[in-house]
Amino acid sequence: MDFYQILGVARTATEIEIQKAYRKLSMQHHPDRNPGDKEAEEKFKQVQEAYETLHDPSRKIRYDGGCHTPHRASSASNIWDSVFTGAHQNVQIDRGRNIQINLDVELKDVFAGVTRNIAIPKRERCLKCNSQGYSEHKPCSKCHGSGKTAIKQSPFNIWMSCGDCNGSGRAGTISCDECKGQGFLTTTNIGISVTIPPGVDTGHQLRLAGYGEPSRKPEGKNGDLNLIIIVKEHKLFKRNGVNLTYEYPIGYSELCLGANIEVPTISGSAIVTIPPNTKDYTQFRLKGMGLPYFNGGKGDLIIIVKLTMPSPEVVNSNKELLRSILQFEKDYLAKEREQFKPKGE
Repeated sequence: MDFYQILGVARTATEIEIQKAYRKLSMQHHPDRNPGDKEAEEKFKQVQEAYETLHDPSRKIRYDGGCHTPHRASSASNIWDSVFTGAHQNVQIDRGRNIQINLDVELKDVFAGVTRNIAIPKRERCLKCNSQGYSEHKPCSKCHGSGKTAIKQSPFNIWMSCGDCNGSGRAGTISCDECKGQGFLTTTNIGISVTIPPGVDTGHQLRLAGYGEPSRKPEGKNGDLNLIIIVKEHKLFKRNGVNLTYEYPIGYSELCLGANIEVPTISGSAIVTIPPNTKDYTQFRLKGMGLPYFNGGKGDLIIIVKLTMPSPEVVNSNKELLRSILQFEKDYLAKEREQFKPKGE
């Protein structure tokens, strides 16, 4: 599985290009936008996995050096570290797996930031099987229980962890009946408070260190919790980066004569002055009334006035008034329409 191909970026892509591609694809394939679509759900998972690898500098280096097999790249790195620095200097602390949770936020939360309380499952090592997932085992057939295999092509006496048993030297045969083969037990939920900063967009990640899955080894450390922000669509405001837009209904007389109209903003309301003889679909930009940047400042709110026609019921109950307006329009349009008549008439 080529993570670069999944995100649709070149191997020379910058961190910003990778992040932009991730945000676009995660929004496109998000399960909330594709309910019941298993293909979209699978693509969403692949996009998440690809971004989690490529946006982490150390994991990206291992991935790029391992021909799309990060675990092998890590093993090769460990081998040469042992050759040049000594095995005792390359001891790595075993870490549990990272947990990923999607967190939905409203557009108003993006404007001001918000603190959310979330519950995550508390996972603990299964003591019955020592977090191995099985109660009985036999020696690994590849390494014969040593947990290591030699690189026969090398002139040096270099050993690496056995890939079949992950260096344990054992092969499971009967799953542990306490943890059902998982190696961990879910005891309860942990409540944590998370601060969502202003200006986030779909795909933004918040990493909470130590809230992931425990290590399988007692002396190991927990993985991390990655919160993936999903900004829900607003029924009125359309987001374009830090700018917000929407179409506001306006009447014909207001376009002709001008008016002061009260319009909604993300934080309240504002008065917009419509000058006389305004055209349909004219845009009015309210500076600084959009969403915030991370580094300070705010985008704009763009209001598009849209001429809205009355309903048939309103037309039927105001025919005399509309006929007067019709005659008025015929009179002033007569001169304007002269240029559209065929020559010679």
